[in-house]
Amino acid sequence: MSIRMPILICVSLFTAGAADRVIVHPAQLAGPYGSDTGKLVIVGNQMVFVDDVNPANSFVIPRTDIRGYNVSNGMVTFNMQQPYTLPMGSGSALVLRFMEPNSPNEIATWVGVPPTPAGSANRVIVGAPVVGGPAEYEYNVRHNDEDGRLIVGPSDLHFESFKHRDHSRTWSYSEIKEFKRDGNEIKIEPYHGDGLKFQIEGGRPMTDEVYNMIADRVVAARRR
Repeated sequence: MSIRMPILICVSLFTAGAADRVIVHPAQLAGPYGSDTGKLVIVGNQMVFVDDVNPANSFVIPRTDIRGYNVSNGMVTFNMQQPYTLPMGSGSALVLRFMEPNSPNEIATWVGVPPTPAGSANRVIVGAPVVGGPAEYEYNVRHNDEDGRLIVGPSDLHFESFKHRDHSRTWSYSEIKEFKRDGNEIKIEPYHGDGLKFQIEGGRPMTDEVYNMIADRVVAARRR
């Protein structure tokens, strides 16, 4: 996904057509390396994030670049057709937290799929396999009062905090002493350092297949 400078965003807005309706949503962009507050502007077939903190970080996303989305607790996770790169991180999932309660459903309608009740599945689900990137599965999670994402990779587990970069953690499978799942609660106990508990929020729960895959990797890593 390309990043365009603010002056080009202005051109995009004014060339979309005078009759197009412009909808502005106060929002916070969340990434593994921090977050920025701004406004999400929907105009025609484009979604524009105007960054209030760092205007140079503003960008435009065509609707055709969005593969799907997941709505959970006022947050919308957009699954992109291609990996993107932003100052706050990179990947194939873009997370926005909205300040107004109606914004997520309005965004969902614009994407092209009718909104569903909180916790229900929408098109591409966080917790479904991720194709074409290092992450195999991703889950929106909450640790204490902090939202983030638990990412299952081929060689490690990674927690990305949406709010505090220094709270993010990565565990190689060889560093994990114990991995437990109890319903939607996930517990990671490393050999060194404090263990963490996560609650999966929205989307699908971790399936037996994914849980057993992680457990097998933890066991296999001990034998190396």
